[in-house]
Amino acid sequence: MSQNRRKNSLKNSHELLMAISNELKEIQKENERTWAFIEVNDTLTKELRNNLDELLSKQEESLKKLGRLSKSEVPISSLNLVAAARAQ
Repeated sequence: MSQNRRKNSLKNSHELLMAISNELKEIQKENERTWAFIEVNDTLTKELRNNLDELLSKQEESLKKLGRLSKSEVPISSLNLVAAARAQ
């Protein structure tokens, strides 16, 4: 093989290697962005789950109170006074 062909071959090989290396760097950057996105979504999902659990607990307590209230014989006018007192 002539010296010029070897130089061209080495040059082409080097250019190909650089192109592949640059492509791998871009893939790595995209992977890092993807993992960061996944971590953020995991955190948000956990927060939403905790908020939902808290809201469901509050809802359950409110339903229990409503159930107890429906079984009691407290006059409606008394309930309005209680609600007004709580609003202040």
